[in-house]
Amino acid sequence: MDPRVKPEDDICGPEDDIFELEDDIFELEDDICGLEDDICGPKDNICGPEDDICWAVNDKNMSFPGLTGESTSAAQPIPPFSRKNLLESSSFRPSPPPMFRVLPFRLDIPAPWRKATVLAWPAASQLTRPVAIAGLLLLFALVWLGHLQSVALTVPMDNVEQWVWSHGLAWGYHKHPPLPTWMLWVAHHLAGRHALTAAVLGGLCSLASIGFMYLLLRRVWSGFAAWLSVLAALCITFYSGRLNYYNHNITLMLCVSMTVYCWWQILQTGRTRWWVGLGLAAGLGMLSKYQYLLVLLPSAMCLLWLRPWASRQVAAQAFLALGIAALLFLPHGLWLLTRAAGDGPLAYAMHTAKPTLPGAHAMVLAMQHSGIWLLDLVLNRCLPALLVLLVVKGLLHRSSPTAEAAETRAPPGKATPEKFLLLWGLLPALTITALGVGLGMDLQMQWGTAFALWLVPAAMVLLKLHRAQPTRWLPWATLGIFVLVQALLLAESWSTSAAGCCTNNKWRNFDSPGLARELDAAARDQMGGQFNVLAGPVNVVGAIAMALPDQPRVLIDARPDISPWINADELFGSGVVQLLPPGTTLPGASPLPSGWSWRIFTPDDL
Repeated sequence: MDPRVKPEDDICGPEDDIFELEDDIFELEDDICGLEDDICGPKDNICGPEDDICWAVNDKNMSFPGLTGESTSAAQPIPPFSRKNLLESSSFRPSPPPMFRVLPFRLDIPAPWRKATVLAWPAASQLTRPVAIAGLLLLFALVWLGHLQSVALTVPMDNVEQWVWSHGLAWGYHKHPPLPTWMLWVAHHLAGRHALTAAVLGGLCSLASIGFMYLLLRRVWSGFAAWLSVLAALCITFYSGRLNYYNHNITLMLCVSMTVYCWWQILQTGRTRWWVGLGLAAGLGMLSKYQYLLVLLPSAMCLLWLRPWASRQVAAQAFLALGIAALLFLPHGLWLLTRAAGDGPLAYAMHTAKPTLPGAHAMVLAMQHSGIWLLDLVLNRCLPALLVLLVVKGLLHRSSPTAEAAETRAPPGKATPEKFLLLWGLLPALTITALGVGLGMDLQMQWGTAFALWLVPAAMVLLKLHRAQPTRWLPWATLGIFVLVQALLLAESWSTSAAGCCTNNKWRNFDSPGLARELDAAARDQMGGQFNVLAGPVNVVGAIAMALPDQPRVLIDARPDISPWINADELFGSGVVQLLPPGTTLPGASPLPSGWSWRIFTPDDL
């Protein structure tokens, strides 16, 4: 036995035996697996906030002999492990935490003890990340689509029209190009012919358009500025209260957003793949709605920035994009040639945009009419978005008046992000207004749907919000403002619904399901079974057909020429029902609620 080791300190002795009851490391008092000093317990948990040996504040103060790089050549021999020797050691603190009473190494714990915060709010920077944006868009879609489906008695008119047209594929339809109908036809075959299918597809197109804007702005601005633009854009009533709309303006908006994104990539990189993307966006845009021609002016300006006359490569790439767009549009263009002069989409477009302000004061009336349209777009449809931007501007100025990033510089005649976004945000709206003034056109409210989105970054440039360097709390305040605006918009939408306190005569409050039940019962009783075709005005008849159990096809206005999905042989059967609007009287008609009537349709009525 080593003479330095006394019998009472023998590691195998009875007093300080590590296997004895008193100091046994497996006993209840000092057991590292016990209740009091359990490293997995709530008080001194090794992963807990108070005595965590892995906590950053203590980790750097731990000292392990032989592991710290210190010289141990002169170190004294380590005495046998016992409670007595451990307590007599001068390097050991007299009052360590209970869980460390049996540890044979020095532990320096800073004083005073720092307690860690277990729970904390996510950092504000987390709000501006793409994953957070995707989650926000998903939540926005769920809330608004759920709300609109619950408060509306009838689906939107445009959704009804697309549902009717999607019964058959064609190179064109009597009012519009075919792309939205093709897309809905595919969606119906994937998800079924439900009213919700068109609503979800419309919401996806709207949110995808905003997604393209976010991706572009994140490349040229800060994450906060891109995030703010998304919040403001979601407050535009075109994309909140009309999120369930699916029509040609919605698909056109997606094509316009793709066009803007491709143009910016072309200006930055000049790669051929983005010219190909531009050609695809242009071709699909023309197949969505002829209003896509409004992108010609800003596109021409972008092309001037590239100076195609000075570069053969740019000229060749531009012709490549033009060729792709023409190739996509060619089948529909050939179909247009088969239509009569007074029929088809072109005739319909001319009809909706015809001059309605004749007379000596036509110019004054045209200016007034166009001005009202522009004010409605900016101070009505986009007003909630502008309010969000103005409030954020005030908060930013109050918290940090000088917190601005350096503005992007570019050579004269070249595109900066600010010039580019002002171009695409302002020029289409001003062009529509100028056409209304110059040609006396009857400007439609929905013509701003595809371009209102880009008014947001243009407004941010004018307000200098694109260079903002926000404080830590500003993103949370902005999110609170956004939630408040959305709550007010939801409240307004509910109040004007059939279940609200200020019910109006909007189309969505039309009780098409009730009228469908009345018609189904009366027609089945008289005809002795179901009917396969329903004739009449496309909106009402289509909405009733969607609500009927058998979902019959629609003979629009009782015209087979604009209803190619109806086989001519079917008109000679007995399964065609005609719906008559109020005030219409025809032989054999039976009354329905709300002044409507119905009768069995025969080929003699053609």
